[in-house]
Amino acid sequence: MSGDLLHDDVAELLRNGDHRYTTGRRRVVTALQAGGGPVTIPQILELDGSLAQSSVYRNLSILEEVGAVTRIVTHDDHARYELAETLTD
Repeated sequence: MSGDLLHDDVAELLRNGDHRYTTGRRRVVTALQAGGGPVTIPQILELDGSLAQSSVYRNLSILEEVGAVTRIVTHDDHARYELAETLTD
């Protein structure tokens, strides 16, 4: 999916959930797309050094709530996050 279509779809999900598509949320989505698969929060922070860790946690929670992001629980120390299948090809 192209970046513009992805961001349009995420913006719609957020609007439907009464949330705004802030710059921070857009950067998290862009990092998830660039990650190419499930990534941890430390990996998201590596992909976009302008993000604050606390902001990533908050934004992932909201993106998960509206169905834009899926959290994958693993047996290691970090959960992994990826864009929802409905948003990817």
